[in-house]
Amino acid sequence: MTIPSLPGIGQRRPHSAMDKGVRRPYTCQITTPRNLIVPIHSMNHLERLISQYYEWEGYIVRANTNVGKRPQGGYECELDICAFHPGTQHLIHIEPSLDADTWERREYRFRKKFEAGAKHIKTTVFPWLSDSEAKIEHVAVLIASVQNHSTLGGGKVVNLDDLVAEIRARILKEGVMAKKAIPERYDLLRTIQLLLCGYYRIV
Repeated sequence: MTIPSLPGIGQRRPHSAMDKGVRRPYTCQITTPRNLIVPIHSMNHLERLISQYYEWEGYIVRANTNVGKRPQGGYECELDICAFHPGTQHLIHIEPSLDADTWERREYRFRKKFEAGAKHIKTTVFPWLSDSEAKIEHVAVLIASVQNHSTLGGGKVVNLDDLVAEIRARILKEGVMAKKAIPERYDLLRTIQLLLCGYYRIV
């Protein structure tokens, strides 16, 4: 199995001559193996946080990927976060949401997402995994309690606060920024590290 080399995120968009003298906002981007540029601002803050966390942990991450192109135009579905760890072969599909929908409505929405993920992740998102035996773990990240709803649409339900606690605990292990700063491209994680650990001392 050959995994393509992957550029990092946080590249500056090239400016044309017409941009000279015009001050423009910084734009972070993700470059995919097919050279499709996806602006970071297309993700909401929760998708960005989870994407950064998994990439920081060594995963190859794809976010907001359209799959199932239709002949008449448009796509079957958008997958929020797909991540693959080359070392452990862990393959995970995460759909975070802050919705207040009924469980019946959620069941329909997330089943559609997870079924699309099962169909397209190994063929479209990570095509080099087409022959891999790696199983896809489907996860719905919700603000709801998971005591009475541990599964949804064929996937596992994870409470958002539990996931944030996991990220917090992992960042605390890094300690102060002066000794082991999280790379700048993970701006949300780096900010959390500064707030939790401080630069020279625990705040």
